[in-house]
Amino acid sequence: MVVKIEEATAQFEAAFPGTVKELVKKTGWARTTVERWLHEYREATPRKSHIIAWRRPTGTGPFIPVHGLGAGEDKHCNLKPLTKPERWQNYVKSKGREYVRKKDRTNEWLRKARSGEKPLLESLFFSKKLSE
Repeated sequence: MVVKIEEATAQFEAAFPGTVKELVKKTGWARTTVERWLHEYREATPRKSHIIAWRRPTGTGPFIPVHGLGAGEDKHCNLKPLTKPERWQNYVKSKGREYVRKKDRTNEWLRKARSGEKPLLESLFFSKKLSE
């Protein structure tokens, strides 16, 4: 199948703005092809595309640029890393609250057994101490 360069260019430019993943979905092209075209657009004189925003696609992970058409300066990424409470909320959301509660209860039992607070737990989990 032969596609004229004008048609391909029009199809690519109609997909803007978006991240690489979004551009791949909109155009139906392979990721490497989209990245190659983006590279050519960004290196062209005058420049044909630039970064218009930054986004974090999931709760964690790297920041991803959103590409837009036209000459212009790339937007600086001013997003901040997640704080510990935000990371904890994302963890609980991904695993489920019940899973986290069970894990906390198990850890509490093991902590009590190790510390000697509960001799019965100690005998269940650490049989070496009984033999002494």
